[in-house]
Amino acid sequence: MPSMIRPAVVLFAICAIVTGALAATYVQTEGAIAESEARVANEIRAQVLPADEFEPVAEIMGAAGAGGDGSGGDSSGTGGGGSGTGGDESASSGASGAYPAVTEFYRGLSGGRTVGYVATVVSKGYGGDVSVIVGIGADGKIAGVRVASHSETPGLGANSTNPEFYSQYDQQDALGGISVVKTAPPGDGEIVA
Repeated sequence: MPSMIRPAVVLFAICAIVTGALAATYVQTEGAIAESEARVANEIRAQVLPADEFEPVAEIMGAAGAGGDGSGGDSSGTGGGGSGTGGDESASSGASGAYPAVTEFYRGLSGGRTVGYVATVVSKGYGGDVSVIVGIGADGKIAGVRVASHSETPGLGANSTNPEFYSQYDQQDALGGISVVKTAPPGDGEIVA
């Protein structure tokens, strides 16, 4: 019996040392990783809406019904606080499971002035969820669209990540609706699939 205890103690000690080293590494790198993720998120937001900074909006109203009055901001009109660093500070639609769901909603600012909004929207695709980042300028026109993630098949579904496809959304009226057509050239309010 004593011969079994010694290997167990040695194995326990090795596991405790490795766990402690892993925890220490996590604590030391946690802040740097969060800053890096926030920087990358803001760079992606800037691809769909030219702005100097982004601040999370306190309330959102998506198809998931998470916002209340649909105003996209709190009653003060400021959209809430926040440093615009991204990450966990974003407004969220909750876990209702409804599609499409707005998962993040940010106000884009340049020189302290609102230049538009950026939303991350998740919808159901053929191969799974499709996450799309959309920038809408203060003029109500789509400033840019990027597919953040998808599980679509190579070919038609995966073509949504090509600039030739997503650039069709640029300067379309965000409130007027967009139709998908199969033949070129598209008219106003249309994109070619």
